[in-house]
Amino acid sequence: MSRLPPKMEQQAAIEAKKYHVLPISTNGRSFSVETFALGNLAGQAHDVVCKSDNGREVWRTRIFERMYEPMLETDVQDVFAVDLYFVNDKVIVKLEYHEPIELQMADGQLLQ
Repeated sequence: MSRLPPKMEQQAAIEAKKYHVLPISTNGRSFSVETFALGNLAGQAHDVVCKSDNGREVWRTRIFERMYEPMLETDVQDVFAVDLYFVNDKVIVKLEYHEPIELQMADGQLLQ
């Protein structure tokens, strides 16, 4: 069984016809969501990464981690970031089927 593509909410990603959120920038810093496999493809994780204009990593915060259920196709278990935006001094990430996750823009501290 294959899953349908994620329903993107980030307007820039929709316009670019991408199925991942695009980086956003403000005040000399860029923010992105990095998705990667865990332990020999046994799971999935998402980190929010803040980088300075010169590309140096300022902070990184893990916002999601899941180990896959055995005997179930991994593509139906994947969770995608569908939106990334700012509200005041916060970075907000929306994952499929989850409430928005808020991080402090200055240091990446989770606010929930």
